[in-house]
Amino acid sequence: MKVLHVLTISGLLLVSSLVVAEHGSSPADGFRKTAAEYEQYASKAVKKATSTQGEDVGRYLELSSVYREMAQIKYGAAKLADQGRWNDITWERYHQLESRRDQLLGQLDWSQTRKQVHKHKQAGGGFKAAAKDYESKARQAHDDAQRSSGPAKHMYSELAGIYQAMANIKHQAADAVNKGKDFDWSKYHELEFRRDKVKSQLNHATTR
Repeated sequence: MKVLHVLTISGLLLVSSLVVAEHGSSPADGFRKTAAEYEQYASKAVKKATSTQGEDVGRYLELSSVYREMAQIKYGAAKLADQGRWNDITWERYHQLESRRDQLLGQLDWSQTRKQVHKHKQAGGGFKAAAKDYESKARQAHDDAQRSSGPAKHMYSELAGIYQAMANIKHQAADAVNKGKDFDWSKYHELEFRRDKVKSQLNHATTR
């Protein structure tokens, strides 16, 4: 009887693993994707440092270190999210690194940095494109809410609101860039955090 019990538990764990693999239900996929992108930026910054002279060499090397630490924070957040420990995820150090990254990017040759290190577009064009993408996702989530019922309906509605709020922030960031002003991303990152949590809850609710 004990052997049968162990085999039953093992079977359930295997099935759960297969469901996760098939549906990509990890709640931290977004964190891991961003971390991987930061690692790519870090590598590109090192390559740029080898072909640069003067003070910019040090700036590119520091930029690489900043991106790598940001990546590690995202990976750490992913592990905590996988364990359902959302309240243990903190972003204070992450925001400090973002500020330093922006300072370094401002000191470096912006046109070259834009092409080889970062994905920002001139005059806020990248932010505008991201805003349109979020608006499209907001509409899709709204439509999904209309087709759903119970907890899923509520979660899709919340997700639609989150995406729209993220779109609004991207529009505001584009305007700030066009005016040469700094921009505070703290609210945006709070929304990213909440979006990933809601998507995780939705994924579990719709794959059961």
